[in-house]
Amino acid sequence: VQRYDWIRVSYDRFQDGKLVPAKKKLEGNAAQAVQHMIDHCEGILV
Repeated sequence: VQRYDWIRVSYDRFQDGKLVPAKKKLEGNAAQAVQHMIDHCEGILV
């Protein structure tokens, strides 16, 4: 499966009892793993 070398993800994190928007750039194995998990969430089982 072809994947991007790096990705930028947006997510909410829990801080001081509230959800706070956050963004992060991921590279290498972390980027590959997140793309793999997103595929699973979308019903793609590779």
